[in-house]
This record gives sequence, structure tokens and C-alpha cells, in this order.
Amino acid sequence: MTRLITVSIALNLLFPAARAANVLFGAYSTASCEECLDQTFESCPGDYTTRSYAECMCAGDGGANFVSCMSECDTELNEPANASSAWYGYCVQFFKEMCPEAEKYLDEEDFNEECSPDAIAAGGLGSSTASETMTSANPTAPTESTSGTATHSETTAQSTSGAIASAAPALAIIAGLGMQLVNINL
Repeated sequence: MTRLITVSIALNLLFPAARAANVLFGAYSTASCEECLDQTFESCPGDYTTRSYAECMCAGDGGANFVSCMSECDTELNEPANASSAWYGYCVQFFKEMCPEAEKYLDEEDFNEECSPDAIAAGGLGSSTASETMTSANPTAPTESTSGTATHSETTAQSTSGAIASAAPALAIIAGLGMQLVNINL
């Protein structure tokens, strides 16, 4: 009986947290912070790997929404710093002019990779001088060219929260735990 209660509690805690996480900011302990950041992620139209989405998130309404979310995040849990690190880490991939501001939020390795003189000279993702793929924000995503010309996938991109993709591992864990529960009771 105790195992069943423990598994039930674990599943109830695991599933909502995995569903709410988005690929840009990730998951946060404070529900209001996570909800605000999820809404911010969804506030920009299109695919987060495209420059048009990045323009919205880093220099448009998404950036303003992001700043407003910081009051919802718990400073004792370091959530504002973690969210800022994720936001600057994303934005400097597209906009190298943000590097001076981003230096205090990024770890040294990420900063040196994204803001080196060579990286700045190459331009950000999707810029007219860049011919790169975005892999840092989602290393498991298939690579796709985001050069200056629009690709077919950019023109047909749809807004997604990333919740479905991040819920898939949680569903696999839940299924595995369910199978274990069945094996224990047999």
C-alpha cells in the first residue's frame, strides 16, 4: 500500500512539471514564474529556431514579457538569474550585439563560444552573413539551415509551446513506473 501511495505522489508531481516546461526557459519551481515564462515563450509566433521568432523574443514583445516575469520568480531559488541566463543564451545566438550585456549572465564557456571575435564576425543565426544551424538551444532537434533566405519550414512554422515535446519523456517514465507497479503486484 505504501508503494502505491509513493508511486501515485511521484506521478502527480512529475507529470505537471514535465508538461509545463518549454524548450527556451525550462522548468522552474515557482508555479507563477514557470507559468509566466511559458506564456512568454508562447507569446511570439512561429518556430523558436527562426530569426523572426528571436526578433520577437529578444527585441519585441517577448522581451518585454520576459522582463515582467522576473517579479514572479523566486530570488532565493535563483530563478531570475537562471531565466536571464537562458534568455541571454538564446538571444546572443541571433544577436551578437547583445554580447556585452550577456557577459554577466552567461558562463565563461558559453560566452566565449557565442561572443568570440570570430562568432561576432560570422553574425548571428539567420543573419545575412550567417549560414549556421541552431543546435545549442535544442541539441536533439534535427539540424536545419537558417540562412538569410527563408526555408520551406520557416514559412510553414507554427507556434508551439514545447510542452508536448517535453512531456514525452515524462510519459515514458510514467509508463515505466506503471509497468513496475504491475510487476510488483503480480
